[in-house]
Amino acid sequence: MGPLRIIINAFTDLAPILALTGIRTLARQAAVASTSFSSELVQGFHRILREPVLSGLPCVEVVFGVFQLNPAIITIVGHDMANLGVATPGSSPSPASRAAR
Repeated sequence: MGPLRIIINAFTDLAPILALTGIRTLARQAAVASTSFSSELVQGFHRILREPVLSGLPCVEVVFGVFQLNPAIITIVGHDMANLGVATPGSSPSPASRAAR
């Protein structure tokens, strides 16, 4: 049974090697006009400030960081009060979603 295991192991190593040989390179695409890192960073900050949820989350992080609260509390507050996160089956609706009904 020992040599059979070695042969099976050798054949399982060949499958990814053969798959790699079948990969083709993509044709080069035209270079997109590059922008500087600082201009993209400024655009990102402007987007964060425009979006209410995105601008609220850093504020929540700072407040909870000052009071040294557990990161799990941030998740609970975000889910229950701000109606953030994934709605899972069996989870109770948040007060915000109850008020929206």
